[in-house]
Amino acid sequence: MIILIGGESHTGKTFLAQRLLERYSFPYFSLDHLKMGLIRGLADCGFTAESPDALISEKMWRIVEGIVVTCVENGQNLIIEGCYLPPERVRLLLSGEVVAVYLGFSEAYLSKNFDALWKYENVVEHRKFPEDRPLEAFIAGNARVRSACAAWGLPYFEAGETYEKMQKDAIAFLDGKAGLTGAKMNKTEAGMRLSEYEVAEDMLIDGLKIVQDTRLYRFTSDSVLLSRFARAKAGDKVADFCAGSGIVAFHFYALHRALKGLDFTLFEMQRQLSELSVKTAALNGFGNFEAVNCKIQEMPETYREKFSLVLCNPPYERGGLENDDYQKAICRKEITINLAEIARAAAFALRFGGRLALVNRADRLAEVCYTLHEAGIEVKRVQFVAGKAGAAPYLLMAEGVKGGRPHTELLPTLINKKD
Repeated sequence: MIILIGGESHTGKTFLAQRLLERYSFPYFSLDHLKMGLIRGLADCGFTAESPDALISEKMWRIVEGIVVTCVENGQNLIIEGCYLPPERVRLLLSGEVVAVYLGFSEAYLSKNFDALWKYENVVEHRKFPEDRPLEAFIAGNARVRSACAAWGLPYFEAGETYEKMQKDAIAFLDGKAGLTGAKMNKTEAGMRLSEYEVAEDMLIDGLKIVQDTRLYRFTSDSVLLSRFARAKAGDKVADFCAGSGIVAFHFYALHRALKGLDFTLFEMQRQLSELSVKTAALNGFGNFEAVNCKIQEMPETYREKFSLVLCNPPYERGGLENDDYQKAICRKEITINLAEIARAAAFALRFGGRLALVNRADRLAEVCYTLHEAGIEVKRVQFVAGKAGAAPYLLMAEGVKGGRPHTELLPTLINKKD
């Protein structure tokens, strides 16, 4: 995997690269070194150390691009950091093997912390000639990077409150990318990395496994039922909302592996659960899964209208914490998210004509229908689930289509016997 770290100067790119080296054992390369090597090694490289960043970026880009392409061809891991990574060019390199992040500071953060900005300047390297620019120049530079990332849909992490939070958010994002598509982890390695509380449970399909933590929330039959209810199409780009350890997406993929081009992005706010899905993907050799550790209400702009299918087994019980463990309670109860927020997030993430498949309590059917309708998603299929024949249903499964016309098919009630 190739990780590109861009942004204005003094935003912590080198510091992040050093942390990722220690975390992933990926080597890193600073574009400042490439710049000075060209200046000192060539009679006329077309720029000087004092040249504008835009000019230096333009002159060096073909070299940077060549390094990235060569590493991808050879299956090598590398981190490249520097302020000479223009978003409009970087976006063309992105793939399953190339990921980019940009770091920046908000105007409020710079105004409050400008005098302390140099604190991290020498955290990894010692600069013989420290940079000397006024506050206004830093504000303008960060604003340009922020706008460019928004325009081209690139991940941008900004220090609005603390420097460390920006770093941690970027690392959390990259953990999902590197854990699934970059770091090479075979079945033996994945098994060796399971903690004393983690177990690899059989999904009962072709010997595939799912990693669970006995201390955390573990999936129920709702997830398996939803994965069977949802319909797959070749080439589907699938999001799993409130993914937990990823059972819905993994079971859905296990059922439809014969279809070509299926890709999955798993959104889960609890870091520990999200990390379990990374291990499951590695354990089974799945290279088409990405884990994103965030609230779906805070999905980055990069995921707008990206998906053709959203799967969601959300917390759907009402009520407070009572005596529940918090980490488990938020998986069952609408404490950190509610149905309306899920509907809005699905409308944000789905393409026109994309499908949403979710489960909820059977007695919330009307609420599910009108809430999805308000978000521009029409319910097209509904199936109830009962514990035994003749019993009142306890669960519903619904499929909605973004921009669909009103028409709902009511399927026969499914009997899910619970021994």
